[in-house]
Amino acid sequence: MAILTDSSIDKFLDKKFVIHPFDKKNCLTPLGYDLRIGYAIALNEEIVKCHDNEKVIIPAMSSMFIVSKEHVWLSGKVVGTLHSIGGLAAHGLLINSTTIDPNWSGQLTCLITNPTKHAIELDINSKFITMILHEATEYTNNTPQTAPIIVAKKYGNIYGEEFSNSLLTYITSDANSKTKEIFNEKIKKAQLKYNLRNHLIEKIVNYISILPNWIRLILITILIVITIFLLLLIPFWNKITAIIGVPTLTLDSQTFIAVIAVIVTLIVFITGLFKVKK
Repeated sequence: MAILTDSSIDKFLDKKFVIHPFDKKNCLTPLGYDLRIGYAIALNEEIVKCHDNEKVIIPAMSSMFIVSKEHVWLSGKVVGTLHSIGGLAAHGLLINSTTIDPNWSGQLTCLITNPTKHAIELDINSKFITMILHEATEYTNNTPQTAPIIVAKKYGNIYGEEFSNSLLTYITSDANSKTKEIFNEKIKKAQLKYNLRNHLIEKIVNYISILPNWIRLILITILIVITIFLLLLIPFWNKITAIIGVPTLTLDSQTFIAVIAVIVTLIVFITGLFKVKK
């Protein structure tokens, strides 16, 4: 699997995965994306304390259950891993590293433990864990069996009804619900783009793969002729557009290079599909 760096994350955002809200300036790193605290619940033996103000205080020798501010969706070809942020580890905090399955959709939860003898204070919205995204070699249609609301009920069995109710109240709050609506819209658009592209490519590959070699040779010849024609057309482009009555139809260098690149890619692709006959 290949790790997605900051440039790849910026490139494939809202296409192969969705992170919302996305803070490019403060959270995007060369290695991944730093998730922020959206909600926190302190855990100890007797009571559950909810913190929804500006500060999160993790008592000594106790743990804090964290819900990420960001909602995350991964396509079937992206895997995520969560890793401790060095700054928090330097304070003595222990954060459980875990994985994010392909096709995950929702907020992420994490347990932060303070094994020290003094309380540690964090800001709500502060970064608490780094999410690293990996592109898998194969696509999977399998979906995770757990979602945040299921996690709330699951952990409620461990930490009690008060914990479960508090977490569910946050997840279903108006502010979080509005964020989730925008998040879901972005997922729909990303899935549409992803499915259209992959289905189109799949159909083209399947169609070309069953063609006889001589037909593929004809296709390559046609593409080469088109490429040569476009190259010869450049010096006369302005005159041609003026004659046909559309002088505003310009052909800039970037567009031309993109067209040539697509044609060359098709030529290489079709050539690679030639069957070797013995």
